[in-house]
Amino acid sequence: MKKNIVAITSAPHSETQTFLSAKAIADYAKEQNWQVKVEMHGNHKDDHDEPHIMPLSSKDIEQADVVIVATDHDIDLSKFKGKPVYRTSTMAAIKHTAQECLHAFEKAEIYTGERNNDLVKEALEETHMGKCAVKKGAHRISLSIIIILIVLLIIYAFL
Repeated sequence: MKKNIVAITSAPHSETQTFLSAKAIADYAKEQNWQVKVEMHGNHKDDHDEPHIMPLSSKDIEQADVVIVATDHDIDLSKFKGKPVYRTSTMAAIKHTAQECLHAFEKAEIYTGERNNDLVKEALEETHMGKCAVKKGAHRISLSIIIILIVLLIIYAFL
């Protein structure tokens, strides 16, 4: 039996990530000979040439075996109530497409519509937010080194 997936992608500050994650999921699914429909959320234009990237209909959702939600923020998932939903980030969907698609079938949880699923928080903490914390820490170290070098140069100039 042919697998049937639907997906939503959304990166609030990057139309490129939204599109690339949608394309990665759709392309991988087609390579696996799966049925796939992907909906993009955000400020993207609707004049894209990709026929497999379009708004999801209630029939698409009903026929889906799993829903992949590759987003970097919380979005309304009410239309997926009762469906197996797998949350990930747009970057994970781009960089680890095969792994994320396979995880969708293995780790998806039935979406109840309640926040106690807390899949958004877990997915964001594991991917996007964790990387931001690392970047901020690296910037603090770099700034500290620059300040120390400036102080040393000032001291050296007066000697």
